[in-house]
Amino acid sequence: MRIKTGHAGKPNDPGIIPDYSKLNKLLFDALTGKNQQIVWQKDMFKNNVGDKCYHELITIGILIEDDILKVNYKPGMAAVSVIQRTTVVRFYHKLFAEWYAANYLSKCAGSWFPLWLRNKFKKINPVDLQFVFRFACGLNKEASSRIIKYLKGMEGGQSFASLCFFEQVGEADDVVAIVEKLLTRGATIRSTDSKLLQRSTIQILDIAVKSNPVQN
Repeated sequence: MRIKTGHAGKPNDPGIIPDYSKLNKLLFDALTGKNQQIVWQKDMFKNNVGDKCYHELITIGILIEDDILKVNYKPGMAAVSVIQRTTVVRFYHKLFAEWYAANYLSKCAGSWFPLWLRNKFKKINPVDLQFVFRFACGLNKEASSRIIKYLKGMEGGQSFASLCFFEQVGEADDVVAIVEKLLTRGATIRSTDSKLLQRSTIQILDIAVKSNPVQN
């Protein structure tokens, strides 16, 4: 899947998105941590990724600065000290953060030991962070095979594994052919299905519908 925002002046080609290893790891840890983080103090973020990376992200529009007012009142403080201005940063869309996290995962999944890697996989909630898995599969063929094998072993993971496999397929017509084959026996969405299975089935059906528009 390609990253697109649909807004003028915003990046619509992942080829122009810079690749920085410190940024990749920072975002993987932030998205998969116990308390997911999607907003950072400007100085902290800048110190972690470096000046060059920071300014490039700002320049191409992926990263956005926001000034916020913070109330920091303590008894005895002067009124002027109660309200403080601080600058935070966030990504224009969470999808960009998932792209960088996927870059980290794709490199790990392509080279690290299986047990260590499995622990990394377990940190990723595929319902919330599906594109971390999907982008990683598109970035690294060896990583893709390991990720898909892991997903097939999850409850309701078979359909999602198919979506990840599509990221390795070069032509749209080939994806459509695979989807049609998957749906030859029909598709059923049950209330008892896991959220992952329900969402994956809907997305596969959506691909099928869009590839075969109704003729008037």
